[in-house]
Amino acid sequence: MNLLVAGTPVDVSLPPNTRVYFPGLGHVLVNEQRSWLAGPVASASTTALRVVVTTAHTFGLRVGAQLIVADSAVQARC
Repeated sequence: MNLLVAGTPVDVSLPPNTRVYFPGLGHVLVNEQRSWLAGPVASASTTALRVVVTTAHTFGLRVGAQLIVADSAVQARC
């Protein structure tokens, strides 16, 4: 898969939870994976791509905006 963020190529085969920085924009988390256990409930979630805007720019997105692509979650009671 070919991916461009702000005109810059991003390697989507990077290890989980890799943060790629883009000066003048923010960062992208590739294959973000989270899991947690709360009492008898185990949960996990995966986000294929999360773009986080941390810098004012000319793309029209506010600082603090997040673009999330392909998010999934699962929960199980033990």
